[in-house]
Amino acid sequence: MHGCGQIGWRHVLAGTLAAAVAGVATPPMAAAANYTVVTYGDGGSCDGNVCHSIRAALALASDGDAIRVPAGDYALDANLGPLEVTSAVSIEGEGANRTTLHPNGAFTLFVTDSPAAVIAHMTLSGGRSQGDGGNIYNTGDLLLDHVRVTGGTAASGGGVANDDGTLVIDHSLLDGNQADGDGGAVYDRSVEIGGSLSISDSTIAGNSALMGGGLATAGGRRAAALLERVTIARNAAGRLGGGIYVGADGGSVDARGTIVAVNTASAAFANAPSDCAGLVTGDGTSIETAGDCGFENRADPQLSDGLRSLGGETPVLALAPGSPAIGLAGDDCGGTDQRDVPRPQGAACDAGAYELAAPPAVSTASSGASPSFVFSSPGVDTFECRLDGDAWESCASPRAYAALPNGDHVFSVRVPGGEPATEAFSVRSLPAVLPAPSPTPTPTPAPTPAPPEYHRSVVVRPVGGTVKIRVPGARRYVVLEGAQNIPLGASIDVRHGRIRLTSARSRNGKTQAATFYSGVFRVTQRGSYTELTLAGPAVVCSSRAAATSAHAKRRRPRTRRLWGRGSGHFRTRGQYSAATVRGTTWLVQDSCAGTLTRVVRGVVAVRDRIRHRTILLRAHRRYLARPRRR
Repeated sequence: MHGCGQIGWRHVLAGTLAAAVAGVATPPMAAAANYTVVTYGDGGSCDGNVCHSIRAALALASDGDAIRVPAGDYALDANLGPLEVTSAVSIEGEGANRTTLHPNGAFTLFVTDSPAAVIAHMTLSGGRSQGDGGNIYNTGDLLLDHVRVTGGTAASGGGVANDDGTLVIDHSLLDGNQADGDGGAVYDRSVEIGGSLSISDSTIAGNSALMGGGLATAGGRRAAALLERVTIARNAAGRLGGGIYVGADGGSVDARGTIVAVNTASAAFANAPSDCAGLVTGDGTSIETAGDCGFENRADPQLSDGLRSLGGETPVLALAPGSPAIGLAGDDCGGTDQRDVPRPQGAACDAGAYELAAPPAVSTASSGASPSFVFSSPGVDTFECRLDGDAWESCASPRAYAALPNGDHVFSVRVPGGEPATEAFSVRSLPAVLPAPSPTPTPTPAPTPAPPEYHRSVVVRPVGGTVKIRVPGARRYVVLEGAQNIPLGASIDVRHGRIRLTSARSRNGKTQAATFYSGVFRVTQRGSYTELTLAGPAVVCSSRAAATSAHAKRRRPRTRRLWGRGSGHFRTRGQYSAATVRGTTWLVQDSCAGTLTRVVRGVVAVRDRIRHRTILLRAHRRYLARPRRR
């Protein structure tokens, strides 16, 4: 069942917030308001939903409201102090690499005591506290999503302090924070049963403290912090636990698919644990360098020398192609890495926050002295190209070159930091006297498929990678070579490619289209809605008692998923829920925990088929429809 805990913790906050924001679909989001900040300063007031500061928006916002913070550098006034968050609001920037918040003075940026707050897509920098929590001090329920927490200083929790609250950190970076006491990046004191800490697909690097340079916990014996696919590296402790420190009464830290590497502790303490100090447990999917965490895997994960900007909102510590962390996290992870690169890229997911991207699919679109190349990778929009060993540069498909010299050339393309794909080609000079040209045959145009028929067929067209289809009654899949009209009930395999699917929305021939990738599905139609039901191998979940057997380790629980992007009447259906889109990018994924719906852009209505309720999810939200426990 490894991997299910992470989705559960995300559900605690994301589901709670979604319920607070959306409730059931009737009436959906009736009371929610969106406030937009229009100046970089502090204080001031709001004119309707337009506010002159984040503080002014917080003064008006209530449960379910959202505060939009455009790109820019925002400064908090020292005379006004920290931003206090007490309601279930979401504060969202335009990206951690575009929106930054810092104090003009020495104080904490956020003090949160909310039933379900979200801070997302921004950088929090330079907060200072003589107590706990340099950038954030939390006593409520808080989700940090795609956030960079950096340059904070405090007595404990230089970056973030969690004091009997529920803290979830997802797809984020905590770096360059410092604590005089415990927890350079994160300090967790979850004494009460309700408090908890969960970190997933995130990096904790370059932080320092007296105890627990990266992470320190001082909760009760029942408290257990959860780490899933986290990289904790290059942190330093003045005494014990350069990476992780668990106090004597601090419960435990449960690490899954996590890297704890090249952290340091003081040489003045004999046998001082450098990576981990205290009770840290693993499930065979984590890796360490020092041997004091107790993980089954001890080796150099071959991380990059420093943080690298390789796509996404925050820098990462990249894995080398030969790293022993590759594929270590198993195939029951799903989702994306810290940069939002889909997992897995290979047969199984990589440990840590970074997924080494597989080479893109590349082909030659035109040749000669001015060639052009097309390439794609499922779920990835950012690429780097180079020609003949030149420096890597950002590029998009198709990539064209002009007037190349004669000789042999090599075109290379990769997802930033991933393995490259190459295409060799040659340019040869033309003869001085050209022969008389032969008559050019008139090319035969590719056949145009019949338009989709309402409740009978759809049209599918491959737009990248390899796509396979199996029509009803056929025994095996065949490669989709071009646009085709296929009957409803067909199964489509886009695990290694993507398609553009067009369907008839009504009997009068009105059509709708969307792109789908990274999964296997069967296409049907109910009313005006085109439904895509997850297919492929069924999810297999081992019992907890059998999870330690060698056979169970070889046969880890499976997941099945499907990404979609587009608008119209489309519905993706998992085992326990169905997601109806309203113009969006979204994921539906079955696992042992249930059916997870994640929204990247737009809005999705999720119908929980077990609990018979509908939840409206906006961008950056998730909902897990759980099976009934027997």
